[in-house]
Amino acid sequence: NNITTSYQRLEFLGDAVIDFLITIHIYEKGQTLTPGDLTDLRSALVNNVTLSCISVRNQLQKFLLHSSNVLNECMMRFVKHQEDRNHVIDNDILFLIEESEVNIAEAVDVPKALGDIFEALIGAIYLDSGKNIEVTWKVVYNLMKDEIEKFLKDVPKNHVRMLYESSCAPEFKSGINTDGAVMVSVEINHKGVLRRFNGFGDNKREAKRAAAKHALRYIRSPSNQ
Repeated sequence: NNITTSYQRLEFLGDAVIDFLITIHIYEKGQTLTPGDLTDLRSALVNNVTLSCISVRNQLQKFLLHSSNVLNECMMRFVKHQEDRNHVIDNDILFLIEESEVNIAEAVDVPKALGDIFEALIGAIYLDSGKNIEVTWKVVYNLMKDEIEKFLKDVPKNHVRMLYESSCAPEFKSGINTDGAVMVSVEINHKGVLRRFNGFGDNKREAKRAAAKHALRYIRSPSNQ
């Protein structure tokens, strides 16, 4: 829009800085973890859901400049969700749906802007500190310490791996480009009934993970137990 400025350049920088810092830390601290575990751990820590939770816990949404009623409503729903959970970030949180994973706005649980503002903040701190990586890491670690230590002890599994380990015999279909995004579908057999779920993402890997997340949410739903 022509009212507010963009955070995208700082977000781009902050995303890379956070990914680098988290990767180095878990590599050094997770000496007994396999490469697969390290990948799952980094994915659990550096994703829009986790970063959005941290933004809300620190009330960063109050400082986000925007002019969208739809975004505001979505943010307020997520803020209330986290307040009701006392801002706990655990494995269940990672099943919330992100904007990039669906093509229906009403289905979004976590607005991307909340994760973006955290990344932009870290990008700004990196620049304001004279590009001092140690100073930046102190801020990142202080804000993410609980999740880093918790997930190091108990690494959340990748959604695709979790679905394969279930008894639903998942079958993924090749990705299809649609409106600039990649779509992957997965078919599962849940209690003798075939169900299909679609996932969206910037690439096939992300779309496959999104499809697996949708399927797992269905399986985990109390009404489907």
